[in-house]
Parts: sequence; structure tokens; C-alpha cells
Amino acid sequence: MALPRILRHFRDRPALIQGIASAVVAGAIAGLKLRLSQAVLVGWCCGVTVYLGLAVRMAVHGSAATIRQRAARLDLGMGFISGVALAAAVASISAIIIDLGQAKTANGLAGLSIALAAATLVLSWMFVQTAFALHYAHSFYRNHQCLCFPNTQEPDYWDFFYFSAVVGMTAQVSDVTTGTAGMRRLVLVHSIISFFYNTAILALGVNLAASLAA
Repeated sequence: MALPRILRHFRDRPALIQGIASAVVAGAIAGLKLRLSQAVLVGWCCGVTVYLGLAVRMAVHGSAATIRQRAARLDLGMGFISGVALAAAVASISAIIIDLGQAKTANGLAGLSIALAAATLVLSWMFVQTAFALHYAHSFYRNHQCLCFPNTQEPDYWDFFYFSAVVGMTAQVSDVTTGTAGMRRLVLVHSIISFFYNTAILALGVNLAASLAA
């Protein structure tokens, strides 16, 4: 009996399953001692950390042949990746704002709120870039014309992490060029999400510094 499509998506993505499971367990345990907003941030940070760790392990052991095999089976598509990245950015920033707003009445837990805010911002940014990097990799091995890496015929995951990080930090491409309209649209979406997320990080940092100085 064939599994429904959504269940196949999860079955084929153990990193995603383990990340979600870790987030739920860590959040539930943290909820026994902490406020709801803090428990949510703890769960999110743990889940993203597990996911990133598994992504790094995959990159270390992933050759061009391995990426090619995964491309058709694991890629989730531009719309899904963009939606997940945007939702992650909005949800994490919203949770931070709520938690920092409650920190003044936290009875000694203000330091924890600040630490969770900082960890969430860093991990969420890394999650967004990793999600796009994996999509870039799978897109490339389904259509070699979509990206051009100088002097590299078969880039590995680290090459795509590099490309994704540059777009995420600068909202533009570097020495790697785009070769199709679809890839340019994806990079545009990635750049817009990263620009507003980076702007929000800067605004939260200024607000946090002002609160600490007050």
C-alpha cells in the first residue's frame, strides 16, 4: 500500500523528523519550568540544532553522486522552501518579541530570555540558509544550467552552503552565477527574505542594547 505523499516526504527526510521530534520533546520538558514563550524558543533552538547537525553530517559525507541521487527524491520545491524559510523567520522573531516583552517581569529569568533571543536569531538564520542551500544543490543536479560555479563541474554541498550564505548575508550573488529564470526568481525570494530578516535582527539588537543600558 502506497503511503500518502506528505508521509513519504517525512519518511524520506530523517533529519526533518528528528529535528521536529527534538523540538517537541525539548519544548515540552522546558514548559514544565519556563514560560510558554521561553519553552517554545527552547524547543525551536533544540530542533534547529539537531537539524543543522544532521545537515552538516550529510554535507561531510555527501559527494556529487550522492547529491544527484537525492535531488529528485528529496527536493521540496521553491514554493515550499520559501514558505518554510519565511515562516521560520517570522515565527522566531515573533516569539522573541513576545518573550523579551515579558522579560521585565520574569523574576530573574531576564538573562535567560536574552540568551534564548540571541540563540534563536543565530540558529534561525542558519536554518534559513541551510534550507535554501539544500534546495540549490538539488536544483543544480536536476538542471546543471541553473547555476555556474567557476572551475567546478560537480560542486558539493559546501559549495551550495557558500552560495546560500553569500545571498543570505549580502542579498546578492558572488562569483557563482545564475543561469535560468527560475533560479533567478528563487535567489530573488531568498534575497528579500534575508534582507528583511537581517533588518529585523539589527532592530532587535538595537532594542536589546537599549533595554540593557536602561
